[in-house]
Amino acid sequence: MTRVEEHAIWPRPRIEDLPQNSATPSLMKVVAIFQWLVRLAGLTAIVLGLTFWSGHALNLVPVHMLVGLVLVLSLWSLASIAAFVRVHSGLVIVAFVWCFVVPTLGLMQDGLVPGGAHWTIRLLHLFFGLIAIGLGEVLAWRLRVSA
Repeated sequence: MTRVEEHAIWPRPRIEDLPQNSATPSLMKVVAIFQWLVRLAGLTAIVLGLTFWSGHALNLVPVHMLVGLVLVLSLWSLASIAAFVRVHSGLVIVAFVWCFVVPTLGLMQDGLVPGGAHWTIRLLHLFFGLIAIGLGEVLAWRLRVSA
């Protein structure tokens, strides 16, 4: 046991400590499903967002919002599993906070920085979405490593 593990708030469970009939394989399947939901929803949201930037398919904004919700709920699910398995607590907290930041920015972006500089808010929304996808990937990776 390392010094860091000795002083951890939640000691990370070792695979040896789990009972033989553990749900770890089933849990990893659930993690994989949520990871793929983050990936697919993220890619769909990016494609739709770029389509909106070009001035096309603006009638699909509600679909973009729904897909973003799927991404956020999937990230929230990964963060909840990570908290249950006691993955790095800082990463879990950042993911939970990010699940509120991304949709808040998305819903408020029309009223932020109106005029010619509004592209900065759109770009910020894109970066925040990319970070959300990255957080989903990191959480899934940490969950696989800790299992």
